[in-house]
Amino acid sequence: MKDEFSRYHPIANFAYFAAAIAFSMVYMHPLFLIISNLAALSYLIYLNGKKAFGYLFKFVAPMAALAVLVNFLFNHKGGTILFYMYGGNPATLESLIYGISAAAMFASVLLWFACLNRVFTTDKFIYLFGRIIPSLSLILSMILRFAPLFKRRYTQVSEAQKGLYSKTDSGKRGKARRAFNTLSIMLTWSLENAVGVADSMRARGYGLRGRTAFTTFRMYFRDTLSVVATMCASALLITLGVFGAVSVEFYPRFEYSESIFTALGGILYAVLCLTPLAINLTGDLRWKYSESKN
Repeated sequence: MKDEFSRYHPIANFAYFAAAIAFSMVYMHPLFLIISNLAALSYLIYLNGKKAFGYLFKFVAPMAALAVLVNFLFNHKGGTILFYMYGGNPATLESLIYGISAAAMFASVLLWFACLNRVFTTDKFIYLFGRIIPSLSLILSMILRFAPLFKRRYTQVSEAQKGLYSKTDSGKRGKARRAFNTLSIMLTWSLENAVGVADSMRARGYGLRGRTAFTTFRMYFRDTLSVVATMCASALLITLGVFGAVSVEFYPRFEYSESIFTALGGILYAVLCLTPLAINLTGDLRWKYSESKN
């Protein structure tokens, strides 16, 4: 499906993801963690389809489970003792809850960054930061592009290696040799590509003072409205956080705020997190309605 939100101005995209990721990292209230994870996962499913579940179960879920296990085994704070581990260290309910909350926060941030990688492309990054921090923006844009490019090239090299050596090299030694050759080729290819990109950008005058740049990005009313709405929602959420409406304590007892302001903050945060998905679904409905009229 086409992502309508990715067509917004880079400033609108950056403002939204900066707010979504920042609040996911700062607010560990259970309500906010649930909203953040569900919204990020829903948006990632819209962007990547079934591939989102592969990313969730192969990468995000194991990392989150590891975070829960490590915190539960090595953090012994809390007043509610569940049992004593080998060596006499207590396993507490509060450490388990904190581990689950930290894992949920970590998972939501990973999911938001996966969405960011699809929406915030290299040209948008260079457009925003190319004049301010040209060298760093080029490096970061290359890093964002590196993972999918490396994966695609690895598949190409691996298939070529199988075609060349599948009949002559067999067994564990042959597989190890092919894996080493593939890794060596990939490292060489990546370094050559990085040098080529740097030389190409230098030849084009990238980063020089007074250099002009062509861009197709234009700030429309919807982009301005998106930025203003994101800033207003962020200001209200920060205000609620300052006054303790989304506070949470894990030690010595697990306690979190429960008030009308917490509920209002949750509704506002849900609206903020679900904005891209709402924009896309609204666009899809309009498109289907226009097709049905024709």
